Amino acid sequence: METILNQTKQNFIAIGLVNEFDLTHEECEVKKKDDGETISSERIRGKISVRIGNNVKVFDVFCTKDTAKGEESKQWKNALKWLELVPEINSTITYVFGDEKKETITGDRDNASLVSVSGRVAENRYYNPKTKEAATILRWNATRVSTSRVSEDDIQGCTLSGTFYIKSMSAEMNGEEETGRLKVTLVGVDYGATPMLIDTIVDEDLVEAFSDMYEIGQTASFDIDVVFEHIGAKETSGQKAFGKSGSIKATGYDKELLMITGGDEPIEESDEEDEDGNPIDNGYIDPKTMKAALKEREALLAEIKENEGGNKTTKRKPTGTTNLKEKKKLNATKAKKEPDYPDDDESPFDDEDDDF
Repeated sequence: METILNQTKQNFIAIGLVNEFDLTHEECEVKKKDDGETISSERIRGKISVRIGNNVKVFDVFCTKDTAKGEESKQWKNALKWLELVPEINSTITYVFGDEKKETITGDRDNASLVSVSGRVAENRYYNPKTKEAATILRWNATRVSTSRVSEDDIQGCTLSGTFYIKSMSAEMNGEEETGRLKVTLVGVDYGATPMLIDTIVDEDLVEAFSDMYEIGQTASFDIDVVFEHIGAKETSGQKAFGKSGSIKATGYDKELLMITGGDEPIEESDEEDEDGNPIDNGYIDPKTMKAALKEREALLAEIKENEGGNKTTKRKPTGTTNLKEKKKLNATKAKKEPDYPDDDESPFDDEDDDF
């Protein structure tokens, strides 16, 4: 049975030290959904990097004081806490209320804020002028920060948990040789009912169990850790014309990977229906619906390429989708250079206290 493609549940939690941030607190306007009225508001946006062990991960920050319902966001009090964090290195907060004012926050490595950062991932689609192709990047949109819910005894790291569709499974290759690990492309459903692709790895010791448990076209809930893998060898000291080379010479770089650490059993299609005769959403994704949506995604990327990211205007007709409601949802998705942030009321963390 083909179904409407619903937004999938997912969220991440990261624990680490605030490394650096570049934030803007500014006035803005919000358009209400019900009557289209524009109201004056304010927002906080920018980026923050968190040191996790020896590596740094960057998160996007965005919160508007008022929602599209015309009410104060449940996230706003917490959002103001972003401006109180202590970074390891000098950071900047820009205030734009009429005049622009920049404030430098002095870094303090000994007293940098230990934080728990929570949020959702989303796919940002854009035009790359260098390659002249449409491209995508996974953005980590942070919606909450806390210093009171973490301690120095907590394990530092970043984990993404959620329900995902399995699009592909293949052996990971290093040149022409298999590494023993498994490459798995998962699909989550973004805002606007658009699929977002997430490339993950299953470590060698879990490949057999994963392959026995799952197959392409199934939906399941997974836990995914962010790991940093060094690419290239680290050379030790060697002979020189005079003396010897330095103790360690870095010849590679650290690459961020998403590693599946565990998962639940595949989700079966629900037999229960609501009053309108639609299946009850239990997280299951119908393969036919997903395949049609992935075709829509490809059409959207083709349109971004053709329009050069918005420098040209063309009209695209929907293809590959037979569900009318789904077509409307998919066609509502627009290509943006900035991430398509949700209404703050949609945050999975709304029920949490506003502690810091």
